[in-house]
Amino acid sequence: MKWAESSKGPGRSRSAAQRRTERRVLLMVIATELIVVVAMLGAFVAWPRIAPGSIAGSAPQQIAGRTVSGVVTGDQAIAQLRQMHGKGVGIQGGWIAHYDGGATIWYGTTSSEAEARALIESMTNRISQGNPTFQDLQTLTIQGTTIYTVTGQGQRHFYYYKGPVTVWIAAPRGAEEQFVREALTLVN
Repeated sequence: MKWAESSKGPGRSRSAAQRRTERRVLLMVIATELIVVVAMLGAFVAWPRIAPGSIAGSAPQQIAGRTVSGVVTGDQAIAQLRQMHGKGVGIQGGWIAHYDGGATIWYGTTSSEAEARALIESMTNRISQGNPTFQDLQTLTIQGTTIYTVTGQGQRHFYYYKGPVTVWIAAPRGAEEQFVREALTLVN
């Protein structure tokens, strides 16, 4: 389609109707492009902000040189976290992140700090009464947080609550301390 045809000569003139149609088409193209630009801008503004070093769900991409290899989220994560804590508990959300070297973090959210504390205390009581899977229950304080630690399944495990969040860490063998210290800072 020529936009600037000459009106001179036979067969070269455009009718007023043709010019109006061409203007409408041009306006529709411009309007469509504006809609696309506005939609893209809106999507960018609404896109969830993910902290550097994190992936969806706030699972850090890397802790102590160990890279995340998979993350479980949504209903599947909630089901696994509830099973871990015991049926009918108040886990409302969370994720499970698997890292290179056999490390795993189970991160669960509850409605309150009191509920998170009760879940951790319940797990601690069950372990202290004798548990075939986890033994050698100890308490540590790292970076002002009380952390319980046990051995089992070939590695050392650390668990705690912070506000309305419960965290269980199966630390990688040989890098336990560094992994847990970095996790305390990165996993909130």
